[in-house]
Amino acid sequence: MTEPVSVDNIKIHLRLPAGAGAEDAYLAALITGARAACELRIGRAIIGKAAAVTLDAFPAYLVTSTVTRNPRNLDLTLPGGTVTSIDEISWRHASGDWIAVEPDEYIADLTRAPARVAPVTSWPIAGPGPGAVIITYTLSPLDADELAIVGHAIRLIVGNWYSNREADVIDTRGTPTELPTGVKWLLEPLRQIPGA
Repeated sequence: MTEPVSVDNIKIHLRLPAGAGAEDAYLAALITGARAACELRIGRAIIGKAAAVTLDAFPAYLVTSTVTRNPRNLDLTLPGGTVTSIDEISWRHASGDWIAVEPDEYIADLTRAPARVAPVTSWPIAGPGPGAVIITYTLSPLDADELAIVGHAIRLIVGNWYSNREADVIDTRGTPTELPTGVKWLLEPLRQIPGA
């Protein structure tokens, strides 16, 4: 996995000598941490990756005491960014065997973010217990413009962490402060709101 910001690029941002390698591992760890923090902040994969959703059961039709069917929303949401493909939807049968849902048994809307998947007719009834449904899928990386924005946010975060190696940063008035407002300003437009 290639990070969106390289150690050499961070050294330029921090104005460190390019040849000095004593802190390369530390800088690489800061880059990874900053990227992961940005992913959590915006709710999207930055560099693309495999993802999975684990559920206790598929959504189902609600059967009332009068045996009439009230359809509930059968769509499943796939969070994390733009989904390029659904790799597998599998469920645990009551016997304990895992069964794959065939691609012609569900419809996927990968044009939205977050993507959605719904059954053609209805989802199977998974066996009892937690984690009875697993959906694996692949997330694409951000586009070049969004990656440039996130790259700058990562540089700001790493710069802050590198300069302030303690949990609290004290400003010139003696007041504890958090990350620069600029990071929030950069990342806020890229946030993916679940269900939106």
